[in-house]
Amino acid sequence: MKPIRLIQLMVLILAIVKAISLFTEAHAQTPEAAFTLYIPNSLKEGHFLPPPPPSGDLLPAELVTTWYTGVPPMRDFYDPATGEWRNSDGLGEMYQFSAKGDFVYAGFLRLQNGQCLSEVSTYREGKAKAAAGQLTLTPSLAKTRTVVRCGSNSDTTTDGPFDAVTIGYGVQEGTSGLIQLTLTAKGNSTSFYREGMVESLVGSWKLGDVGSANFYNAATKSFAAQNGEGAWFRFNADGTYSYGEYGFGTDQQGCALTGWLYLEGTVSITGSKLTTTPTDGALRVDSACKPGVVEVTKYTEDAKSYTWFYRDRDTDQKLVIIPLERFQEFVYRPE
Repeated sequence: MKPIRLIQLMVLILAIVKAISLFTEAHAQTPEAAFTLYIPNSLKEGHFLPPPPPSGDLLPAELVTTWYTGVPPMRDFYDPATGEWRNSDGLGEMYQFSAKGDFVYAGFLRLQNGQCLSEVSTYREGKAKAAAGQLTLTPSLAKTRTVVRCGSNSDTTTDGPFDAVTIGYGVQEGTSGLIQLTLTAKGNSTSFYREGMVESLVGSWKLGDVGSANFYNAATKSFAAQNGEGAWFRFNADGTYSYGEYGFGTDQQGCALTGWLYLEGTVSITGSKLTTTPTDGALRVDSACKPGVVEVTKYTEDAKSYTWFYRDRDTDQKLVIIPLERFQEFVYRPE
């Protein structure tokens, strides 16, 4: 091994040890309430036989969804059936809770220094119980993978621990509209962002003079006349949405244009990121150079992602939506 490669390896190992030490110290507890679902500070090889899966209780509805902090892990981060892992970048954690008391936890840490790389990944699943602001998590499957690539390669996976742990939790919606799960262990708290429809978003929001009522009739494939430019969103509790827009423009020949756009599809929300995926839609464009000609065509487009948040929620609530591809605020009000 060349000296420079050895130096890189030593620097990498020191960085890994420091990062994992800080990470685990932030969540350390007494033995009676050890919070062991985060990446552990012990990576010793060993094999533990999991205990029989405990029975879970119905969890509060406010917990039942996916929560993440940092970089959201991929859905196929680990496959329990095949034992295969997927690589992830950076630092991230995720919890999934079901109504029947099942939970899944995924966490990863990746460090790279030059050509040297190290990863620590943790996957747990089991049963969860919630009572009086406390979560008790009992893993029935627990895996930790450690990968080091620096000259030679090392890739090991260990089992355990399977001890039940109890941590404090709280769910709160901020003034911005973001819902957070806060997990607390020995005075140290970590906040996780919610994935899924936000109840306060459900309903219609308008920008300008355009409203959602009777904007587009799918049965007759017709658009209603409007009094001025604008747009609207309607978000539904089942994760679907509809969108309408009306405006004016000019084509390359100088002809004045009047346009209507309607889209419907699914919406996904992960923290402050809102993504709309159209599944159907319609477009009408009238040209002043073709008076009396009305053409409505089927239309759809690629998924679009936005940053969203509320402004002046306590006084004059507004929904601010900013496309990720460009910084331009669109401010909607409750319809």
